[in-house]
Amino acid sequence: MKIGLVGRTNVGKSTIFNRLYGSFRAIVTEIPGTTRELLVEPTKIRGKSLMLCDSPGLEEFEQELVFIKQIIEEADILLFVVDGKLDVSEQDLRIKQEIISAGKKNKTVLVVNKLDAKVHKAELILADYYALGFGRIVPLSAKQEDGFIELWDEVDGVVAEQ
Repeated sequence: MKIGLVGRTNVGKSTIFNRLYGSFRAIVTEIPGTTRELLVEPTKIRGKSLMLCDSPGLEEFEQELVFIKQIIEEADILLFVVDGKLDVSEQDLRIKQEIISAGKKNKTVLVVNKLDAKVHKAELILADYYALGFGRIVPLSAKQEDGFIELWDEVDGVVAEQ
């Protein structure tokens, strides 16, 4: 099984990748464009062997979109990561459309990241993200490692539906 992380630059995809992988494999900085290529690594989570795939965060969205489309096409499950501190962007909407066009809406978990100290008070924050139309939404703080149990519960739910 291949799990792909997609989202615009600096939403925390690489931090989430590192948490899921269990080691600091992906480089994490505040500088856009630090991750410049696809990162694919095998790992085990909850006893399941899988491949994790992290998309680069490039400064030019159109260049980044090439990698995002590749991950959307190849992944069995998508973790669509958005920044919970910011409003839904045009780039988020474009990625959503790519997911829907590929027929992967039901194989996607929307991950609302950067809810540091707010994960347990996330309902009001998540209201804007429900409008994206994804049935599975998880509030997360990758920085504080909060919300990962709920994330894997949702991933297990996607697997069970396949």
